[in-house]
Order: sequence, then C-alpha cells, then structure tokens
Amino acid sequence: MTAKKKQLPDKLGQIGTKRDNSQSSSGQELEYGNVVTNRAIIPERFDDGYYHFRKDVMEYPEAGTFVVWSRRGPGKTYSFLRYMVETEQFFIYMKRTNDDVELLCTGANNPDMKVDTDPFVPLNRDFGWNIKPFLIDKGIAGFYDCTEEGKPIGAPIGLIVSLNRVAKVKGSDMSKASWICFDEFEPQATEVVRRKEGETFLNFVMTVTRDKIKRGQQLKLALFANSEEISTPVTNELEIVDSMAEVAFRRQSHYYNWERGMVLHYITRRKFFGSDASLPDGYRRCCQFPS
Repeated sequence: MTAKKKQLPDKLGQIGTKRDNSQSSSGQELEYGNVVTNRAIIPERFDDGYYHFRKDVMEYPEAGTFVVWSRRGPGKTYSFLRYMVETEQFFIYMKRTNDDVELLCTGANNPDMKVDTDPFVPLNRDFGWNIKPFLIDKGIAGFYDCTEEGKPIGAPIGLIVSLNRVAKVKGSDMSKASWICFDEFEPQATEVVRRKEGETFLNFVMTVTRDKIKRGQQLKLALFANSEEISTPVTNELEIVDSMAEVAFRRQSHYYNWERGMVLHYITRRKFFGSDASLPDGYRRCCQFPS
C-alpha cells in the first residue's frame, strides 16, 4: 500500500487568508501590552534600493507564508521588524540555536560592545526607537521598549525563540503572535543539523496556529535565508525545493502558489541595483549577488 502523503505543508500554506489593511499614521500612539509609546512613523519608500517586506505583503495580501532568500544585504530582517513595529503586530522571531538567541541579547547587557548583533540596532538609529532584546530563559528572549538608560519597560513587543527550545514553549499560549519569522533558517556549513529539524519547526507552527484558530485569528509566516542554498530541512519539509529551484533557474523574482497561499521571493542583484555598473564602489567585490 502506498503511504499517504503528509498534509502538513498544505495546511501551512492556508494559514493566512485575509487582507492586511493595518495602517499607522505619523505620531500615532501605539500600545503593546501595558506599554504606550508615541512613535513617529516615517513613510516607507520602495525605491530606495532595499528589500521591503511591506511591499510583498501589499502585493500578495491573501498569502500566509513568505519565503525570501538571497545573499546578505538587501534588508530582509530590517524591513520585517520595521513592518511589525509600525503595524503594531506582536510576533515571534525565531533563530536556529540557543547560542544565536543569547548572542542577540549580549549587547543589551554590554553597551560598550563594539559589535552588537541585535537586529534593532539599525532601526533604533534610523527611527529614534529604543528597542532591545533581553534574555528571559535559555533560548527564549523578548524585544522590549526601553528607557533612555536601557531598562526594559513593561511587556515585550515580540518574543525570540530558538528552534532548540520550541519543545519547551509548546505548552505556552502563543496565540498573541500574528507572525512567526524564522530568520536565517538555513544551517551554516559548520553547524550541526538536528534530525527532523524541519518537522520540529512545522509542529511548532501548527501548535500556535491551533491556538489562533480557537480565537478566530490567523497566523502568518516569514522565512528568510541568507544563502543560495535552497535544500534545507525547512524547505524540504515544506516540499518547496523544486519550486525554489525553478524560480532561481528562470531568474524570476516572485512565484505565488495560490492553492497554498505561499509567496517565494528570490532577491537577485539586478533586482535592486540593475547592472554591475550601478553598484556602489566596493559592493561588487564584497557582496556578490547572482545576476
């Protein structure tokens, strides 16, 4: 008898179906948990040479999953976090290991560090925010609005969870999250790949999804990879490797699977800078995007 094909990936593709009409106006008061801030919103320009997650959401409002991959540089994480803050959406930001989560939080406890891996550092600089990550437990942290002295205020605006730790938080109520972002989901060459890593991630997603469905709410996913490598535990579990390969081979920028509500976005050098001649000095040598 032929084994029945797993249905989990198709269920995953149907996570989000409603149009996202959330708007934020300049100077609007934003409330996160018990924290109220007066955060000025700067209009987002889509012609500045960087990737804009908001634009993908606007162009594919019915999609529930966004898979975006490229070399480093276009601003995937930056644009996602900006969109979360400006649209007042609580989110879960995932990294692969406990060490990844701890490294993100190191700068908050050591302000004199010369290198800070906190993804909010450039956003704080550009928008005058003061959002920092603080470790809650091993492999679990939160992004908090902070005082001028760097002390966290009230409840987090988003959670940080490592893939290694999801089994420990599955019993918790994560239904507040509107998005899960798995950043750099591709294993590095020097990292140990856990068995059933992709299945672990999808099981966690489905757990959060069930909590949302009970409340008549929805969960959406953003998956970011800083690599040309498309065969990973997550993409294999989602059964999208062939589709990603086809997009890359044809040098397409987008592919939308309507049945699964899934967007594949392949970011190439030409997408953002046009010909090699238009690249900033030194960029051709240090950031080689495929053409």
